[in-house]
Amino acid sequence: MTTKKIMMAGLLFITSLMVGLESKAQQKNIPAKVRATGESKSGGQKILQWIKDDLRGYYVASLANGSVLTVDLNGKWLQSIHPVLDKKFPPIVSAAINPYRVKGYEIDNMVIVEDATLGKYYNADVSSDEDTTTLYIDPKGKVFKKVKQ
Repeated sequence: MTTKKIMMAGLLFITSLMVGLESKAQQKNIPAKVRATGESKSGGQKILQWIKDDLRGYYVASLANGSVLTVDLNGKWLQSIHPVLDKKFPPIVSAAINPYRVKGYEIDNMVIVEDATLGKYYNADVSSDEDTTTLYIDPKGKVFKKVKQ
């Protein structure tokens, strides 16, 4: 996958997360606890934009490297999503995706997810002419959830 495709996938992913969000929060209006959590979880990456979702009760921060952070209104970190190349997935996780690749499925939108409740896991979309499914894969390579789109 080329760098351009990766960046496009990352932008599409971020855009899809932001669809339906109620209001864009200006940088200066971000509560100090939310800002501090975002900065501590950003890994040194610049936060490009904060978006407040009043309906769901959280802020979404988009980072310069394409990652996305979610922080609740009180400053509690909820989730980080990092787009990656297939080659960056651990071999055991890539092995869980390979049966789809062998069958001719297209593999894209690969991300590492760090979640306050579920811990670390991996997502990948597998697509054929008939369907697209998002695979949820644990660090041991077990597919623990499939969501058809």
